[in-house]
Amino acid sequence: MGKAIIFRHMLDNDIGVLSHVLRGRGIEFEVIDTFSESLEGFDALAPDLLIVLGGACGVYQEDIYPFIGDEKRIIRERLDQDRPVLGICLGAQLMAAALGSKVYKGAQGKEIGWQTIDISGAGMQTPAKYFDKNLTRIMQWHGDTFDLPQGAVLLASSPLYENQVFQWGQRSIGFQCHIEVDRKTVRSWLVSEAYDVGKGGIDIPALQRETDEWAGVMNGQTHKFFHDWLDQIGL
Repeated sequence: MGKAIIFRHMLDNDIGVLSHVLRGRGIEFEVIDTFSESLEGFDALAPDLLIVLGGACGVYQEDIYPFIGDEKRIIRERLDQDRPVLGICLGAQLMAAALGSKVYKGAQGKEIGWQTIDISGAGMQTPAKYFDKNLTRIMQWHGDTFDLPQGAVLLASSPLYENQVFQWGQRSIGFQCHIEVDRKTVRSWLVSEAYDVGKGGIDIPALQRETDEWAGVMNGQTHKFFHDWLDQIGL
């Protein structure tokens, strides 16, 4: 039924609820921790699907984190050959960089919390429609943003950052937002990101309540999205 490879950059930035769908469809998957495992000799075109997850580092920090360059090369090779890629947060930024776009710190500051996104007309014709603001909120936790790659189709925006979801070709999609997280993961982030939390600006009790309210709703929409998208790409 196919095989997926997941590039993970931090242990608590995992595949989350996407794993339920992969297992349910009989799709084998393997997680590669790129922060500790070499990508030398990795066959970019071999996996039926590449999922690139989030992380706290920036695409522009390749001199500190050399795996960023390896991932950009692999992603570019796949996109050039129309091999499916799903990027989430840092993963979407890596997709944009691989396609020649600039990734940088967002002028509007960090976007954190359960937010709505506006699905474009083009987005409503794709499985991204399941994240429409009338159906769910989604988890945002990022400070970087990117320019939309030339030739990409914008599928969704937020009030703070225009480029939230984009499609490349017919078989690859990038999400700036976190569609994969569950309640437990978000609560973990509130501890692992204690430095940012401690700087103020985040109402922890309110975010915990919103997580309890919206995580399950978003997880249901993520299941619908992922099933439809995998059907679309033939997996």
